[in-house]
Amino acid sequence: MAPTKVLVLHGYSQNGVIFSKRIGALRKECGKNVEFVFVDAPYILKPADLVWSVNQVQELGLRAEVQANGVSIEAEADPSLTPRAWWAPDPERKRAVGIEEGISSLREVLQNNRFDVSDMFVSM
Repeated sequence: MAPTKVLVLHGYSQNGVIFSKRIGALRKECGKNVEFVFVDAPYILKPADLVWSVNQVQELGLRAEVQANGVSIEAEADPSLTPRAWWAPDPERKRAVGIEEGISSLREVLQNNRFDVSDMFVSM
């Protein structure tokens, strides 16, 4: 019998590799019974996108290295740690700019793959 195929979407400032590591215990527990498919969001975040307040900008000095989700992000040194988002950051944090591109990328994944949504649901 083929393994259950599950689509897994990361959150803001993560990517497929980071989220895969975060749920490593779950993946191990599921073993070969589940195939996890991790998809990267289309928007690559810059260090300034990860800073939420003026005070943080001043404290960090907009260094190339930013602490996000407990992971030190140095995209140039390790592209697998590049933080991503499903829409472009809006400086005022009031709109999901470009959400259409995020939805379009997911639509493409869903058109090219079959996922077993009725067998399992993972929420993190």
